[in-house]
Amino acid sequence: MAQPIKVSLPDLVKYPLPPPPIPARINAHPPPLTINVVELSPQTRAPDNFAKPVYIELPVNFSDTVSEQGLPPAPTILTHPPPQATPFVDTQKIDIENTPSTYPIPVLSDVSPPIPTPAQMTQGAEDLQNQVVLGAYWRIPEPLDKPTTPPFPAHSIPIGPHQFALAVSATTETPADMAFVSILSAFSLALQDKYEVVMNSDWSEPLNIYSLIIARSSDRKSAVYKLCTEPVMKHMDEKNRKNAAAIAKSRREREVLQKRVDGLVTIVAKDPTRQQDLEDAQDDLSNFQEIKKLKLMTDDCTAESLTSLLADNDGRMGIVSSESGIFATLAGRYSSGEPNLDAVLKSYSGERITVNRRNREEEIPRAYLTFLLFAQPQILEKIMQNGDLRGRGLLARFLYSIPESLAGRRTNTEQPIPQHLKDGYENFLKLLLNLPYGNEPTAITISNEAKDLYKKFRDEIEAKLNNEFEEIEDWAGKIHGNVLRISGILHVVENIGAIAVTPISEHTMARAIEIGKYFIEHSKYAFQIMGAESPVKQIAKHILTRIKTMKRKNPGLLEFKSFYEIFRLCRSTVYKINKIEDIEPALDLLQDKGYIKLVPEERHTRILLNPLYFKN
Repeated sequence: MAQPIKVSLPDLVKYPLPPPPIPARINAHPPPLTINVVELSPQTRAPDNFAKPVYIELPVNFSDTVSEQGLPPAPTILTHPPPQATPFVDTQKIDIENTPSTYPIPVLSDVSPPIPTPAQMTQGAEDLQNQVVLGAYWRIPEPLDKPTTPPFPAHSIPIGPHQFALAVSATTETPADMAFVSILSAFSLALQDKYEVVMNSDWSEPLNIYSLIIARSSDRKSAVYKLCTEPVMKHMDEKNRKNAAAIAKSRREREVLQKRVDGLVTIVAKDPTRQQDLEDAQDDLSNFQEIKKLKLMTDDCTAESLTSLLADNDGRMGIVSSESGIFATLAGRYSSGEPNLDAVLKSYSGERITVNRRNREEEIPRAYLTFLLFAQPQILEKIMQNGDLRGRGLLARFLYSIPESLAGRRTNTEQPIPQHLKDGYENFLKLLLNLPYGNEPTAITISNEAKDLYKKFRDEIEAKLNNEFEEIEDWAGKIHGNVLRISGILHVVENIGAIAVTPISEHTMARAIEIGKYFIEHSKYAFQIMGAESPVKQIAKHILTRIKTMKRKNPGLLEFKSFYEIFRLCRSTVYKINKIEDIEPALDLLQDKGYIKLVPEERHTRILLNPLYFKN
């Protein structure tokens, strides 16, 4: 058996924590977890370092998170040796509550296994349970139409909010994604205009985010929405009750000033010598700072009333709703079909907004909005098909979450949220809400290590804008900014006592990037629902159809000797396949998804067919 090697924390990203079991009883003691570490015998192994048991070292503060959801699952290696070989199997029982600092888990090295021969491929196709080399080489292909949407990376959220999100998921029997995204948005609402992440002297990002969760009508959206946002409502009610007398007095004082101005207007019409008195009264009215009711969020409003709400609340507002009627309003429901998106677009970046009212013009120096909306899939389709909403860039500003529905699999058992988790979440959210506003948002700096990590992520996104992200280029162009915002939110939550003096760490940035990658996969699916399908994907589907047709006629077909053979089979005027170069991007996509394997040779490139998909 090969000697174990050490793997640092970044490798853990390959094996994200699984979603909590449903039902996930928070108070229940989780059962011990069995991990099978399998190493092939020398007779059947690929290169010597292909599958080694390794140890992943967990950080000190990671064990609490692990204890709530279980250890990362070992990747499945589809290998089964022939009868004459005996694999090494090491089964270790691990008590989740007393998780050791290290534990064995197999990983794949960067060394590729040898290319299987046609005979080996045939053997694997005939018996998928006896894949000697094939199983280590092939994988089940990813669907072209429905991307695999990963679960929310729960371990990226600090332990307190993490536990509350799981409790919300358990009591409502809903995907944990809904709670995690809602909590992240609630924190954003509490922190907008208070802090900003500063990358350099010319670039900073505020902490407000626009999020949209897609769920069916039976997915208990309202229950999740209420549990995650109720502390905000309580905070508003408490503040307004406490300030009720001052609010009423301030309103009366303003009314007196307004009446004085109105009276002087009438007087000046008859006696122009009182013009200076009128101007003084108007200055007093304009400079009067009325104490108004605290309003942090609304569920729906017209574009005109939104600017008024922003002006009345120092340029800050949240649009939070378990429905998505605001999109119809923004699309022009109350304005003869003409969309009015200026306030929503500008409030994403804290831009200046001018509010024109009947009796005065008011400037909002910095306007900020936070969105947390739930919508049904059919509503998302209508939203995505609105050319104005996408063309003006509104849809590119949203972070989309499309968790898998649990409807039909729920147990409908009562699992109340432990009171200490409710109290802890409410008190912490109120703490964030009570953090003071300044004349300008307080700057949060980024450590050099975090900057280096972020640059790698940004470079990865940039390199994919013209290929993988071609269909969502407008959205992908903003994800790096959203990742900075998420890193700022996580930083505040973790460093509540030293927010401005502590830079964003590499560890915090890594978790923000992981959350960003979650939103990338879900947003790709959201834009796919719109029906926008790139020519590359259309050609890829056409190639699969033609190969499957040929496979039925020729069951022994295992590979194509060159691109020309594929081109000759798939030539089409409908799909504009007129030369070999027209199919190359589609073949790259099919390889990325696991349908084929491209094997460069001296004169040609062979195309191997995945027998797990192209079965007789």
